[in-house]
Amino acid sequence: MTGLLPVSPLNQSAHRNIYPAGTRKKKEYVMHILGGPLNGEYYEECVALVEKFGLKDKIFFKGSVAWELIVANYSSARITLIPTIALEGTSLSALESMACKTPVVATNVGGLNDLPCENASPDPKLLCSKMLAVDKDWPKFSKEQYNNVKKVFNLDNWAKAWLSVINEAGRRY
Repeated sequence: MTGLLPVSPLNQSAHRNIYPAGTRKKKEYVMHILGGPLNGEYYEECVALVEKFGLKDKIFFKGSVAWELIVANYSSARITLIPTIALEGTSLSALESMACKTPVVATNVGGLNDLPCENASPDPKLLCSKMLAVDKDWPKFSKEQYNNVKKVFNLDNWAKAWLSVINEAGRRY
């Protein structure tokens, strides 16, 4: 069973701190990390940590995923984790996950605070605690986040917001 599906790019995330904190709590779960290049210094550091903590059978780096496969990936996950530590706007990954009825746990960085996911500071133990809470009451979090995204973060509302910005900019210039 896929337990965690972190999707933030590897170069902006707290993956290195989450491995030991999050993957040992639920023995039956694995972590699939989507996005980010599967090369470079940070990637190599992450791979070394996975090996150091003996988690090669629990953590899998998937790299970029074709858009056609996104829904299947989110839908197969128990929880999506957005472990951003800096510079995050509104996370399309978080919205996509919640739209697939997969609850999101995210750091309280930037625009992630504006989304209906479960937020915690970028501390591995706090994120792990949030993940365990979501896992324990999964149906509730899945339903609440899905309904909120469907109601607030839908295309009609986004179109109205963008038209408002465009109209306001047109009046100014």
